[in-house]
Amino acid sequence: MEKEIQQTKYNKNLLLALILLTLFVAVLNQTFLITALPQIMIDFQVDANKAQWVTTIFMLTSGIIVPISAFLIARFSTRQLFLTAVITLLIGTMLAGIASSFTILLIGRLIQAIGAGLIMPLVSNIILQITTNENRGSAMGLLILVICFGPAIGPALAGGIIDYFSWRYLFFGTFPVVLCIFIASYLILKNVTETNKNIKIDVLSVVLSTVAFTGILYGLSLIGTLGWGDITTISWIAIGAISLYFLVRRQLKLSEPMIEFRVFKYKIFSVSAILVSIAFATMFGVETIVPLYTQNVQGTSALVSGLILLPGAALMGAMSPFVGKLTDKMGIKVLILIGFSIVTLSTIPLAIIGFEKTIWMIVIFYSLRMIGTGFLMTPVQTGAMNAIPKHLYRHGVAVYSTLTNIAGSIGISIIVGLYTALAKNTSLSGLDSEKYAITITFLFVTIISGVGLLLALKLKDKSVEVTDSSLQEEVTHTEKLSSFNK
Repeated sequence: MEKEIQQTKYNKNLLLALILLTLFVAVLNQTFLITALPQIMIDFQVDANKAQWVTTIFMLTSGIIVPISAFLIARFSTRQLFLTAVITLLIGTMLAGIASSFTILLIGRLIQAIGAGLIMPLVSNIILQITTNENRGSAMGLLILVICFGPAIGPALAGGIIDYFSWRYLFFGTFPVVLCIFIASYLILKNVTETNKNIKIDVLSVVLSTVAFTGILYGLSLIGTLGWGDITTISWIAIGAISLYFLVRRQLKLSEPMIEFRVFKYKIFSVSAILVSIAFATMFGVETIVPLYTQNVQGTSALVSGLILLPGAALMGAMSPFVGKLTDKMGIKVLILIGFSIVTLSTIPLAIIGFEKTIWMIVIFYSLRMIGTGFLMTPVQTGAMNAIPKHLYRHGVAVYSTLTNIAGSIGISIIVGLYTALAKNTSLSGLDSEKYAITITFLFVTIISGVGLLLALKLKDKSVEVTDSSLQEEVTHTEKLSSFNK
């Protein structure tokens, strides 16, 4: 197969600064509309269940793009893919800013997410190419800091802008930054990644994954307006589930699958996948519900609702290096159990925040919840990667990244959908119905978090060693599939 590396001299520090700035803008877009939802609901006359799609569609699209990105990074040069991603982000940003309807806003967010979904894995790949073993740790540390800091500062920064201007200025302010990034990328960016012009992608796999995840997610989002038993809700979920079934079957038959589902045959990886899905689903769901509740029920400003989220998100990001060291010393099980225990116990008080608790109490318990999430994120990922053989690492990372995006999207849809349905379908009225809805919703989140705590008991403290025989079995199985397909 024809492979080449188109590489020229470049300033590593300058290139690193450029791609990290681009990544920051991409991840900032993921969460900065959370505090804008109440204003978007008013401007476009939509309920919370529909409004949450401005965040959900971004995460869903990113989740669908991640598996495809591996092919794109291998097929196209660094400059081609990076500049295309930035242009896509630029177009989506402008379209969302001038949106005259909620549908156009969603289209703008979808286009943004395509660019962001390409940028995230591409930046990681570029860092791996331009760094050595001696300085890679520092570069990856900066990468993690950016990934954590963007979502942390997003809601608070957006809240301040919304209070004084409009949610549209979130996009108008981002546009010139992205434009400058494009110009700088055109002048500075060099080709540093290996390309393979003969690599092909299985189009049917892309179609099936898109229909599967979109169908399931859209069906879940209809719960808030139509309910579980409605034929439309059931139909969309069924379409998604059937497509997912055929997607898995096809991937197991391909010698070069787009998504390698065989990683799930390793028990610890499967348990870790469920745990990280629970963690991300409840984290993003709660992060979306809190601003909605505090603005609509307690009458706080967008800025205040964003500041409520800031300490918790910042603490979780700051904990990453600390928890990484603890994982090496204490093992994964004890930290995950501590994390899920804190998450579960700190969610219970949030169920009663509408009755007697102050804003400061919301900040405290939400921050505790995020600290608990910080305790379990690194150990869960470490446990998942330790459970699979080295030749499956890249597939494990791709599956893990896809799960986090899809789980976050599903969590927002289910939790906001449940909150909306409860607020509408109760005999109570006004603020009482909102308080009832938030109580039941957080009790639901508590139960889901408790399930995570019970599942964590199935994990092992030490790394799972994959024997040579299991590795040989996997290789032999792959060879048989390749021969069968030929």
